[in-house]
Amino acid sequence: MDNELVIREAKLSDHSFIFKLSPILANVAQLSWHSDDVIQKMQFDYIAEMLA
Repeated sequence: MDNELVIREAKLSDHSFIFKLSPILANVAQLSWHSDDVIQKMQFDYIAEMLA
């Protein structure tokens, strides 16, 4: 079995998939002191900034 992991820069064609992960990533954060809407916005804004 090959355990090699390749990390590459995200392509423009990857962006929609990455943004679709946003709700899943926000849910994993489990920051109960923030509302779901606030967490989702923070996650979306972070992804947008990282892809810019």
